[in-house]
Amino acid sequence: MRPLTSPNKVLMLLMLERELNKYQIALKTKLSHSRVYESIKILEKKKFIVGKSAGKARTGLKIKKYSLTPIGLIAAITAPQQLGEFDLLNKKRDQIASNNAELFPLFFGKWDIFKKHSIDEWLFYTFCSLTEEDYYKISNPRVISYEIGPSYSNSFSLRVFMELLESLPRFIRVAYRADRTGQTFKSFVIDNRKVFEALSNDSDIRKLIFEELARRKEASTIHDKIEKLILKFSRAPQSRGEGKGKERG
Repeated sequence: MRPLTSPNKVLMLLMLERELNKYQIALKTKLSHSRVYESIKILEKKKFIVGKSAGKARTGLKIKKYSLTPIGLIAAITAPQQLGEFDLLNKKRDQIASNNAELFPLFFGKWDIFKKHSIDEWLFYTFCSLTEEDYYKISNPRVISYEIGPSYSNSFSLRVFMELLESLPRFIRVAYRADRTGQTFKSFVIDNRKVFEALSNDSDIRKLIFEELARRKEASTIHDKIEKLILKFSRAPQSRGEGKGKERG
């Protein structure tokens, strides 16, 4: 398997460690100082990282600390995925969320809510699945169809929520067909309720989602569809002999 490039090593480190200066980056990545300087130059040019003044060293030289931008986080998450290392990311999802809450306030900033409802892994997987598409756009400016500006993190978070919500009806049907009587489907129904409850109980997320649904003129459509499917399949007979003559919803 190909190793991470030097710039990607810097991105990965900043994703997990927040603000660091060049000396700290070299120490933690074990890259030479020249490699670190070169990597920072490349990443700043791509707007993946930003540096800010952090005082002066004893020698009098100015110190800069570097941190990721929202699109830098997308690039950082994409790098290990391209090497087939999603499990590495998944194991560190809580650390990634904690360190990048300010970059994605409506996603990583709400991480405690997602964990409380046990949907953090599901949402993280959805988040990661959309990063490669955006990374392609970021890396090829001519195909960018929207401006990557201050609202980028919120628009990306919305896409994650909508991607998951719109996939739920399909997932419910697949789960029901695969396991009509067992615990797997019952658990899946509970998980789907958790997803919608988590996303609709938080006022910031609910506002974001329902404004998008209203824009599409689909307000409540997804919620109604999910609830009808859950109600229908939850009332379905538990065995062939059970429920004859009963209404299936």
